[in-house]
Formats: sequence, structure tokens, C-alpha cells
Amino acid sequence: MKLEALIVDDDPIFVMIAKRIIVSAGFHTSPLTFANGELALEHLLKKSDPETHYAIFLDINMPIMNGWEFLDAIHLNSIESKTHVFMITSSCSSVDKAKSAQYPNVLKYFEKPITRQDILGLKEMDFLKQGI
Repeated sequence: MKLEALIVDDDPIFVMIAKRIIVSAGFHTSPLTFANGELALEHLLKKSDPETHYAIFLDINMPIMNGWEFLDAIHLNSIESKTHVFMITSSCSSVDKAKSAQYPNVLKYFEKPITRQDILGLKEMDFLKQGI
């Protein structure tokens, strides 16, 4: 299995920092970036390689298609099983945390900022250990 990492966030400064952290932690060598969920969804739907899984670092509040709409679209397009989502948001709302737990492909919820240690911890997750 191949792993592709996507950062879906409309804040260019956060995207730059997250990309550096993901690379320096050895999680992925070249994460792709998308400024909203619609662009990321288009990318996922264009890819037809069944061997590729996606680690998606997802913000909630974005223009055009927010994080919730993106998660719903993944479900509607039946590609949940190939996506492993890490919410990374400025929202510290318990409602948002609870809502994220209702999506089976959301594996973690982080409040910004993220650290290298946060990403290092993700490398221990089962889906990565299984060679994805």
C-alpha cells in the first residue's frame, strides 16, 4: 500500500508549518496541500489507484467546502475506507470534538498548533504499521 498525505487548510502560514513538521517527523516526504475541502475532494476522486491510502490533516473552518462537508462528501463517495483523517483545528469546542468522533475515519482531533511530537505519535498508529 502507498500513503499520500494531504493538508487541507486555508491558512497558508499553518500549511507551511504543518508541512515542515510532517516532513521533519518522518511521517511523509511530500504532503500535498489544498486550501479547501472541495479541492482536496476533487484530488481524491481523480485518483483511481486502489493501492493508495490517504492521511488527511483537516481543518474545520474553510471557505467553499468546510471540514464537515468534506467528511460528508467522502462518505457519500464511498472512499472512507481509504482515508485516515486527523482534525487539526483552532476549535476547542466540545461539540466539534464529539462530532468528529462520529466519523469512523477521523482518528485524532488536535487543537492548533500541532507539534512534531503530535505527528511522531501518529506514526505508531496501526494503519501505518500495517504498511500503508
